[in-house]
Amino acid sequence: MIYLNILSFFGYLAGSLSATRSTTLLDSCSIAERGHTTAKRHSSFQDCLRTEIGASDHISSRIVFPGDPSYPLSTLTYNLAIQHNSSAIVYVSSASHVSEAIKCASEYKVPVVARNGGHSYASFSSSPHGLIIDVTNLKDFSFATNHVGEVGEMVTFGAGLRLGDLDMALQEHERAVPHGVSPYIGVSGHATCGGFGTASRMWGLFSDHIVELEVVSANGTILKVSDKTNPELFFAMRGAGPSFGIITSLTLRTHEAPSNVILFEIDYVFPNPDSAAATLSHFQSWGLKSAPSQLGIRWSVKLNHNANSSKKIDLNWRLQGSFLGHMARFNRTIGRLTSGFSVKGQVVRVERFDWLESVRALGGSDALSSEGINPSNDNT
Repeated sequence: MIYLNILSFFGYLAGSLSATRSTTLLDSCSIAERGHTTAKRHSSFQDCLRTEIGASDHISSRIVFPGDPSYPLSTLTYNLAIQHNSSAIVYVSSASHVSEAIKCASEYKVPVVARNGGHSYASFSSSPHGLIIDVTNLKDFSFATNHVGEVGEMVTFGAGLRLGDLDMALQEHERAVPHGVSPYIGVSGHATCGGFGTASRMWGLFSDHIVELEVVSANGTILKVSDKTNPELFFAMRGAGPSFGIITSLTLRTHEAPSNVILFEIDYVFPNPDSAAATLSHFQSWGLKSAPSQLGIRWSVKLNHNANSSKKIDLNWRLQGSFLGHMARFNRTIGRLTSGFSVKGQVVRVERFDWLESVRALGGSDALSSEGINPSNDNT
């Protein structure tokens, strides 16, 4: 049995271009080995981290070195085929901790990566002999009042939140943002690499909603970044963030959460490849000319090898997605689309949800919170 996914121009990414479960392309930032050379302030790299961060008053701050009992779990990657022996893992509790960790790494020429959600099939949230700066403790959240707009329209939060955490916090003011479907993706990596979701045709990318970032640069400087302050870095961070700095907090604009979200799945079995190709051609033509922005949709293609059939392969396709609006308009919209298909489909599901319920349903998990999830076990 072979599975393929065809993502149309009005389809959505499940949080990542490279993973069906995840994030975005990267949920970790890679900072190259750079920064100015200074006289060494400490006897070793480990001594530097212990001195500058280890004496922190924050109980959630800790440093893990090779040989520590928690080291194997702390360095476990999402893709078990790509494991790295990192020099240290720092679980930071503030932007100043990130700054000091980067300065120590620069002093001893140790490569640095940042980690939050860690959904990286290439294990970019880890580094051989490098320093992992884990931001999962940065989970502050507030509705911003120091930006233009009504209270509740802007939110400021720490880079350690996952998407599910953000959704639940936004629910307090019935607000929403577009993003991928897995609730355990880290917000910071998602934001800096796009963040395409079911509502993106109507609202845009997750990264489009960034108003301001707090970023620690490669030399340890803590910067406020927006279209007014450090605008060139602001441009770079919204798409290529992993190459320019480590995010410690984000301010986003939000939308009123839709009260009606229709999730649907319709199965099709095509008698031959020509029939399937004709349907796909109609699908894309209709999308270019007629698809409303409220519709997010994709095809899942399953090729079944059938030994009892002269065709040998059955072409089973599933049309699935979401519609932000009322059921009556959804029925009219999907009817116009499928009227041009070469075969009749079998409805698997058409259900109405509110926004938060739809996030749970799309993510395949009743629990949106990341509380209690061991970051390493979930390959953070």
